Amino acid sequence: MILLRFLISALNDCNYQRQAYFNWLMLVNRMLQAVGSMVYNLRVMSNACWRLFRTGALITLICSAFNVDAASVGLAWDANSDPNIAGYRLHTGSQSGVYSQSTNVGNTNFVLVTNLIAGKPYYFTVTAYNTTAVESAPSNQVTYMAPPSSPTPTATPSPSPKHSQFPAVMVSPVPASTLHSSTVTFKWTAGNATAYGLTVGSSPGAADIYSSTVLHIFSQTVTNIPTDGRTVYVTLYSQVSNNSWVSNRYTYTAPK
Repeated sequence: MILLRFLISALNDCNYQRQAYFNWLMLVNRMLQAVGSMVYNLRVMSNACWRLFRTGALITLICSAFNVDAASVGLAWDANSDPNIAGYRLHTGSQSGVYSQSTNVGNTNFVLVTNLIAGKPYYFTVTAYNTTAVESAPSNQVTYMAPPSSPTPTATPSPSPKHSQFPAVMVSPVPASTLHSSTVTFKWTAGNATAYGLTVGSSPGAADIYSSTVLHIFSQTVTNIPTDGRTVYVTLYSQVSNNSWVSNRYTYTAPK
């Protein structure tokens, strides 16, 4: 009888230990599954981020074409083609690679930077961010030296003053680039013009695609750009001094 009780007790202990060991194995298995899921999710997120930002935006300094005055400069960059892009940030500094100011410019590939200090160098770079606030690596850096201020000349009477003509200059889309949609918003500088006009055609000077009325704004949206990869000819007209009209012509490649 004593031996039987001992055997029953031993069997009970074995069953308890076996059940505890089984419970431990189940806990370890759930932990491994959770860790594996975390690793997979991180890998998917990492791959998604790499796909989204594997190429940085190319920023182009266009001050030579767009210099409203000595204290302003226009910047344009290649738009990121990822559909999840939410916008861009412009980073500005007075030392190369050191950016003390960051500005959210929204979902645009052009910005006008104003209130620059004459004679001071400026360094710019751009980052993109998506709808989940993931930010890309910075673009290439561009440098702009704000022109030094000129001394005020002594006023001298002039019997027949001549007025300089500064027509508007196209800044977006970047001239000679490929358009990305059949709907395009063209943006230009003010120059010293009082009115503007815009035509879009399939040959130089033509207006078979679009012709505006007289404009007093600095942008115009065209909604019927062909999508066959042809060369698109854009003419930007400016009404300058003496009510005369001058023009600047640009070419683009239509999207496919």
